[in-house]
Amino acid sequence: MKTRAPLHAFLVLLVAALTAPSAHAIDWIRTRDLQSFCEAFLVKADSPSGRVCISYIQGFLDGLKSTEDDRFQRIAAGEPAGEDSDYTFTLAGVCLPRDTGINRILRVAARAIVAGSTEAHDPEHSVITALRENYGCEQDSS
Repeated sequence: MKTRAPLHAFLVLLVAALTAPSAHAIDWIRTRDLQSFCEAFLVKADSPSGRVCISYIQGFLDGLKSTEDDRFQRIAAGEPAGEDSDYTFTLAGVCLPRDTGINRILRVAARAIVAGSTEAHDPEHSVITALRENYGCEQDSS
């Protein structure tokens, strides 16, 4: 008696191959897309497109914070940050005030991103520009 195992295995693999999702390359976000997502955030913060905007900005901020020195680790642990403890962190020309909530920072950055140019900038440049325009360290030097 012949076994049907090889035919069965072949059919299972064929079905799996035909129904498997196709692989796609990562689509990098463009500045005009980020602006559109941030417009949606400003209209309705918890919309799916709005969440893309805040996730992008928060990810950018997390990236900045992760490059901070051990001072950020102390802040994250709830310990004093040192002489410049008025700020959550200071890096790349951005000084986020400790007493300013993340929701305010996100809203201010989103407004600046929407108002910015899409022509010459990558989205990450739009975010850092928005943060520097509104939370630049030089604003505090008076």
